Amino acid sequence: MKKVLLLIFLTALSCLASANQLGKTIKLKSKYLGEREIVVSLPANYQQEPFYKFPVMYLTDAFSQFDHTASTIHYYSGGYSPMIVVGIYTQDRWGELKPYTEDKKINPKSELLRQFIIEEVKPYIEKHYRTEDYSIFAGHSLGGSFASHMYLQSASEFDLFLSFAANFAMGNEAMFDKMPAAFSKPNQPKIYFQFEQVSPFPTPLKSFHTLSSMLLDYPALTDTHRVQLLEGEDHMSVTHIGLIKAFNEIYRDWFLYIPPVLADKHAFEKHYETLSKRMGYTVKPTQSNLSEFVDILLSQKKIDAAEHVANQALKHYSQSHFSYSLLADVARIKGDRKDEIAQLNKAISLSGKDHERLSSYQQKLVEAKKLL
Repeated sequence: MKKVLLLIFLTALSCLASANQLGKTIKLKSKYLGEREIVVSLPANYQQEPFYKFPVMYLTDAFSQFDHTASTIHYYSGGYSPMIVVGIYTQDRWGELKPYTEDKKINPKSELLRQFIIEEVKPYIEKHYRTEDYSIFAGHSLGGSFASHMYLQSASEFDLFLSFAANFAMGNEAMFDKMPAAFSKPNQPKIYFQFEQVSPFPTPLKSFHTLSSMLLDYPALTDTHRVQLLEGEDHMSVTHIGLIKAFNEIYRDWFLYIPPVLADKHAFEKHYETLSKRMGYTVKPTQSNLSEFVDILLSQKKIDAAEHVANQALKHYSQSHFSYSLLADVARIKGDRKDEIAQLNKAISLSGKDHERLSSYQQKLVEAKKLL
């Protein structure tokens, strides 16, 4: 009876489909699945940061999970890394996301979906968008089971897995059987297994205890693998609350406040060096971050620190007119007109079709020459 109720509940989730408001729907021709759709949501600063590369989250159940996930991630941008969110649609949710059959074999339809994502969706996104070498795979409920299966089959393809409210009972608990071998592999990604505490079914609590017990045998995974029972959360709320909880840990101390840089100009690059070491890729400040710091430091008459941060902009974005405009601002405050003019000329030469910026730089150049 419990299995029947669970099937009804999971099937009901597929009826919650709504038109996604936050992304662009793209049709892909797949050699595995025929024509399929994905939806892509870009962070608000994607166009304003033409030299910045963005991490990517791939998410199952685009029809129900995409909008709230993308909006949460974009809302927290700055406290979290800005990122691209890609939603994966399915045509047969139960058939394609259920990873194992009752005889503990891999579900052929699920395997085709996995190949579609790894071999076709990811390459498409990496070709058509400015992506960082850091990707996340996430899923909720049946999608959480698929996310756990993706970890078992393709751990090296993603840097972080988020498995929300996965049903480890399906497939006669096949995933429990396969976890020890997966945990034993080198170069582990991070993974969060998050379960609801409020449930009429015993599966979430059992899965939490079983996985927690398993991981005791793998102390090397303490920093990369999390098994969490979210108190007070049910099957629906766990995905939203779980995402925030996981990202609060992963992106802790992401935001850099001004006081440390006022005290020590080197705190700026040390902050990003620390983040880079923790995340496993080179984390760079956005041009917006750099501009804000230079402006504030100049207003506080911390000219040496402002020049230091402006040179960090040049280090990261040497082909951007923006970096030279920051150096021109510093030179102007220092009263070095020759350097200001040189930096503005460089900014103008790199402005391209950005007519608004070009006009601004040209006006500043005229004013600088008058004061020379």
